[in-house]
Formats: sequence, C-alpha cells, structure tokens
Amino acid sequence: DMNWFKGLFAASVMTTACTNATPTESKMKQVAFRGGLIKFEVPNDWVEEYESDGGGIFYRDDGSDDTGTLRLSVITASAPDMLPKDEDMEILKTTKGVNAANVKRLVNGNAIGTHVERSHERGTPITLFWWHVTNVVPPKHIRIANFSYTVLTNKEDDAATRAEVKMLGESVENALFPAELGH
Repeated sequence: DMNWFKGLFAASVMTTACTNATPTESKMKQVAFRGGLIKFEVPNDWVEEYESDGGGIFYRDDGSDDTGTLRLSVITASAPDMLPKDEDMEILKTTKGVNAANVKRLVNGNAIGTHVERSHERGTPITLFWWHVTNVVPPKHIRIANFSYTVLTNKEDDAATRAEVKMLGESVENALFPAELGH
C-alpha cells in the first residue's frame, strides 16, 4: 500500500537532489548537492544557488531573463515496513503527470519517470521538463530527487533548448546517491 507515501511525495515535488557522478567532459562540473546527497553535472558556467527550504537552483547567468532554470529538491522517506521490490518504480508510475510507460530502471539502479508540463508564470507561458529519480536504501527508505528545467514556452523547441534538455536528461539519468543514509 503506497498511500503512506503519496501524500508526502505530492507535497515534495518542488524539491530535488543527487551524488557520485564524475564529470564526463571538461565543459561540465559536478554538483554534490547538499554535501553529496546526490551528485550530478551541470555546465561549468552555471550558477548554483541553494534555498532555505533545501532546494537548489542552477542556471546560466548571461544577463538575459530567458535562460532556462534547473531546480532540484530531494526527500528521504521511511516506509512503515520493508519496501517491496520495484516499489520505487510503482511510486513513479503513480506520480502526477508521469506516464507509466516513461518509467524505467536505470543502469545505476535508480528509477526515473519523466513528463513535460506547461504553465504560466506572471502571465508568461512556461514549459517545465520534469525528471523524478528514485533511490531505494534497504530495507525501508527511499530517496526521491525531483528535477525540473523551466524554459519560456516559445523557446522549448529551439535547437539550443532541445540540446540543453538532452544534456540535463543524461546528467539526471547518471546522477548518483550515496549507498547509505546520512548524507
């Protein structure tokens, strides 16, 4: 029964985090979010900011107002009982907006679910690309990193935006959590 988790997860979708990835090219830097809770990569020239609520914001500071913004929050939850096999994938399949067909197990053992959401911010149409990454810490803990990348909707199909979304998707899929709780 996943009801114990649905309420907690729904309230936390606005925050996310990562660990243990190694930069794959010189134009990327590793982010050890919140001291290594999760590690992932962003371009070298991106700014890292951390919010008081525990979330993180990552973006290119080129002076314009129309660059994309990556947001991350991570939650750790404890189930009342031992987590069944693939419970992390089941949680993702029931996450608002995620198509169950888009949920998959990653090579590193994490699971991921994705979706795209369109909204408005101060009257301006925006598009949010979401990646929800789960990581089970047996016997009964789960970590969920919620990454969102926000762009102006009128730029979502630009070649540069598509390239950034692809790069960020690869970074998120390769994000690593530490093997033990406490980070």
